[in-house]
Amino acid sequence: MEEAQRKGKQGSQQLQGEVLELDLEEKLKTAFPNDEFVPIPKGVKAQIFGRKLNSRQVVGSIIWETKRTKEWRPIWLPKLKDDAAKVNASEAIIVSQVLPEGSSSF
Repeated sequence: MEEAQRKGKQGSQQLQGEVLELDLEEKLKTAFPNDEFVPIPKGVKAQIFGRKLNSRQVVGSIIWETKRTKEWRPIWLPKLKDDAAKVNASEAIIVSQVLPEGSSSF
């Protein structure tokens, strides 16, 4: 019974994370209508990949990772850096509801 509850809660958390991801992507598309948002390649954990365009020419790229958890995990940073390297992103951003311990802002 406990295992079923745990799996049910995990599915709910995954759904909440997907909602956060979709909401962020929609807000980015609205805020930056001239930029291009492309699907994330297989093997990359980050959820959103955007290319900054200037007259249809790519001038930079940003990979976005969303986190909806109760505590910050330091392992996120090296994973995000690895993902950024896989897609040649010039910037990498984590959007999180929580901050690292001892931080009050980014």
